[in-house]
Amino acid sequence: MSKIKSVKIKKSPKKKTGNYDTVLLEQMHDDIKLIAEGQTGIQRQLDELRTDVCGFKSDTESNFKLFFSHLSNIEDEIMEIKDDLKNNYEKKGWDKKWRETIEKKLERIEKILADKNMRVNVS
Repeated sequence: MSKIKSVKIKKSPKKKTGNYDTVLLEQMHDDIKLIAEGQTGIQRQLDELRTDVCGFKSDTESNFKLFFSHLSNIEDEIMEIKDDLKNNYEKKGWDKKWRETIEKKLERIEKILADKNMRVNVS
């Protein structure tokens, strides 16, 4: 029978861990500081984006108000032209064919305006 030899494992003497722990803590502190600086930068960029978006929204709203104001003015003018045509047709004896041509053109313009208005309202 063979004998089993026991092997002794030499343990290295304990090193001081205080310096190692300090170095780890300093590295963690530096990493946390970098993360905090990154968060500050991200927050600044979000604030700038928020300002830009609010400005864009305000500009867009004022542009739409202006657009609808012009559209309303055009529609009012069309109604005035139609009324003038009806009232002046009989008084001035205008040619019926000419009046019908003008009315058709006005109807086309109204249709175009209605289509554009519908597209704007749907969007």
